[in-house]
Amino acid sequence: MDNLIRAAKFVFSLDAVLGILSVGAAALYGAALTSGNAWTAFFSIFVPLAVLWALFCYGAYKGLTSAKAVLKFVFWLNVVGNVFGFPVGTAIAGVSIWLWRDIRKQNIRPGSA
Repeated sequence: MDNLIRAAKFVFSLDAVLGILSVGAAALYGAALTSGNAWTAFFSIFVPLAVLWALFCYGAYKGLTSAKAVLKFVFWLNVVGNVFGFPVGTAIAGVSIWLWRDIRKQNIRPGSA
């Protein structure tokens, strides 16, 4: 189970970094072109998007093992968003589903149902 949790931490951290780099960089580039000031665009666009995406990925990681419906919803929203959001996200979504399936299998003990 510890290896699965370690793998989940890696996958969601990778998801956060790739999302920040792709979405944040695109937004930063567009804002810098329209405003003419890269620093203003950085602090007004990139930083908030980076923080929100990192929090979303953390919520999705917590939803992987949580019993709370809201966190489960965030996890599945992350999976769906990754499938339709960007090409690397499809691989991340596939690994997330694999982790979810294996963690659920290990949490269900024989005779407990």
